[in-house]
Amino acid sequence: MKVLQHTVLFTLDKIDDKTWSKIQAIANELGKLPGVISFSFQPAEVGLYKEHEDRRGGYTHILISVFKDESALKHYDESKAHGEWKQVIKPHLTKPVLAFDSWQHNFPEFALFGHTMASKPGLATAEPGGWVTK
Repeated sequence: MKVLQHTVLFTLDKIDDKTWSKIQAIANELGKLPGVISFSFQPAEVGLYKEHEDRRGGYTHILISVFKDESALKHYDESKAHGEWKQVIKPHLTKPVLAFDSWQHNFPEFALFGHTMASKPGLATAEPGGWVTK
């Protein structure tokens, strides 16, 4: 399935629990917008195993979102929730974000039933043997 992936790297200073909760609440709203297949905003992981190098380049958080098409990305960009997101995040930025969009022509969907790659094309379903993205 061809999808549009929107990736943004952030360098944020310390975020208190109240602000983090607000960020996650807005992220939940963004993930429910029409045409959004998946949406995730999380801190970058380091030290995942003993020899794991810190390859973040100073970035502390990552947003990965997947859209049905460019009109869904445009709707997301222009949404009230995205405006709120930027207002909450902006005071915590310590350097400009790094953002890029790219097409994925064979978007993988991970099944919740056995953790295998789904083999059928199209949007995800929650039917037994199907897969879920939200």
